Amino acid sequence: SSQPSQCLKLGAMLPLRGQRDRDDVRVRLVHLSLIVASQVNKVFSQFALTLQVLLMPQWSDYQKRVYFIALAQLMTSDLLLITLAKALQVYYASENFLLLLSVSSLLPFLRAVRGVWWMIPCLANGGFRLQPAAPFALFVLLTLGLGSHDTISEVYIFTMMGWPWMVLASMAARLHIERRVGKNPFSSVRDFPLLGLTSAAAYALMLLAAKKISITDCFVLTFFEPVISAVLTSSALGKARRNFHFRYVKVYLVLLVLIGIYNVGELQLSVLVALMPTLEHGLFVLARLLLVARSVYVKCESHAALGGRVSQRPESELLFYSQSAPRKHRFSRFPAPTLFTLDVIFDSGLRDGDFHGMGPLGTQDLHDLTEMSYLLPVASLLSWMYEADSLKYGLFPPS
Repeated sequence: SSQPSQCLKLGAMLPLRGQRDRDDVRVRLVHLSLIVASQVNKVFSQFALTLQVLLMPQWSDYQKRVYFIALAQLMTSDLLLITLAKALQVYYASENFLLLLSVSSLLPFLRAVRGVWWMIPCLANGGFRLQPAAPFALFVLLTLGLGSHDTISEVYIFTMMGWPWMVLASMAARLHIERRVGKNPFSSVRDFPLLGLTSAAAYALMLLAAKKISITDCFVLTFFEPVISAVLTSSALGKARRNFHFRYVKVYLVLLVLIGIYNVGELQLSVLVALMPTLEHGLFVLARLLLVARSVYVKCESHAALGGRVSQRPESELLFYSQSAPRKHRFSRFPAPTLFTLDVIFDSGLRDGDFHGMGPLGTQDLHDLTEMSYLLPVASLLSWMYEADSLKYGLFPPS
């Protein structure tokens, strides 16, 4: 009786075991499917995140400002101007580099004039009567140009090589009458014209030299700028700057050696020939020297006028004994972010060639009253002198 009962129990358990096995298989399949779906979703999520970063980068406000400033520096670089001019020369046979410089400086000139005339109103003084006469002089010069020349570019250069000087005389008169003795380190009748003419001459010399040399030569010659900055700042900013640059003499020698190696050309596999520098190479280096010299001059005048100084360590046994309170920044009377910026500009040696004033507004005013004001008439005058034969073509290819 016990054997039939056991058989009955085993017969009842077999369907249950088969059902359980089928349920285990289903559970495993579901679990495997969930794992595969999770991996697929993870890979797709990473792929979508990668596309989002590549196509729509997530930038913080600081990163946006850094990238914007980098783009602005690239778009306003003088080397970009030379590159565009060389592209016009290579692809369209356009040789009027100074005309391009004059046209590109027209809007900055008008902006600088508007700023001065807006901030300093016209007073009842004979020197300010140049402002009403400026539109009349412009009309007369345009009339004479249209009657004596055939193309728009020739009329433009004929007008702009004379009319801006009258406007600059009005600006100088306004700035001289409204000057602040003891507060502004620069004179409106001496420093601003000197800096403006230096800047304009530097840019004009660079473009004149770029006509005859390659764009690669221009980029290589810019490596003279750190060496020039080291020499000028060492002689103008004191002993501390001389000691600073003396530590990097090896770097400057390496730069000079690399420039010399670049000037050695290879005729064949084993034949080398030294390419002698031409007059255009010298003009380009002279232009970079003028750009650095104006910046060093601004730094020297600002340092002398605003009482900037650097704490010097005694060169004796009194090294660890201070006779005065240490000074954290070179200047004072400025906000903390401006003080850190000025320390980098004056003491780091990395920005000796930058044309920088005291703070953002000071830098903007310095550019408006010098470079932007004098570049238009100087470029137009030199274009009339050196590009008279090709001015009739303007910025277009010669027909």
